[in-house]
Amino acid sequence: MSFKLCPFCQGNRLQPEALAVTIKGKSISEIAKSSIANIINFISKLSLDEKEQLVAAPILMQIKQRLRFLVEVGLGYLTLDRRSDTLAGGEAQRIKLAKELSKPSTGKTLYILDEPTTGLHFADILAMTPQILDNLESRRRASWQTLNFINVIFNVYSKKEACKILKFVWEKPVIVFYRERLKKPERKAFAVVKARRLVISRVEGGTKFRGNIKDFFPFMGDIDYISSTKGMSDRYVLCWIDDKEDDFSKAWRRLNGVNFPSGIVFRTDEKGKRTYNADFEAEHGKLD
Repeated sequence: MSFKLCPFCQGNRLQPEALAVTIKGKSISEIAKSSIANIINFISKLSLDEKEQLVAAPILMQIKQRLRFLVEVGLGYLTLDRRSDTLAGGEAQRIKLAKELSKPSTGKTLYILDEPTTGLHFADILAMTPQILDNLESRRRASWQTLNFINVIFNVYSKKEACKILKFVWEKPVIVFYRERLKKPERKAFAVVKARRLVISRVEGGTKFRGNIKDFFPFMGDIDYISSTKGMSDRYVLCWIDDKEDDFSKAWRRLNGVNFPSGIVFRTDEKGKRTYNADFEAEHGKLD
């Protein structure tokens, strides 16, 4: 298939009457030839009177919202008049993702990101990926809070560097602490806690982890020991399970070589009950 420039519209793909309508001296065709990032900047700087604001405000809000989703997935450099058959596979996939992110969340969507960073510079990957994950995670939390099904998110990357910035989140996990000795972990649990959230990120190319245990309280054990001089020098094994799992025997995850470099912190409510928070680092683990 070949393409030729239309001698009448000169590639603008609109009738002269439509092109005669301008916004601040620019026709819709001229705006569409700008990058998405520049269009957002152009719309944000529009100065409208009260009557124009009444008519245009909801339209401009929708336009900016949809364009911002495209920027979030790393497509701010595209122009709106770009032909779809000239898009790379990763670009086309990210456009579909931006379309999905602009829809209201039902909590029943399975997102599969199959190498969405294809063709991107690693600096763009670092800027884009956390935004996508944070957006999906906020939608997942919102659907969980409204008692809908929780979105399951898969992220598949070919670049091992991108794995460094992936985050894993468990809601309301039950976590068992074991002290790790030179030969093998203690068989007896050191402490058992229930947390509001456990967040783990990969570091060092995916071989190590760091994370946070948010708002937890102990069922058993001396959790304050971890903040002691000896406790901060110890290494631990953490095993946990989401309290929504059906089959406990197959659902346990594990981190080895865990240490708490800053110990743990707590706050006390008016009834004297302590709630703890802790940042940690881990040498290796099993998260699936």
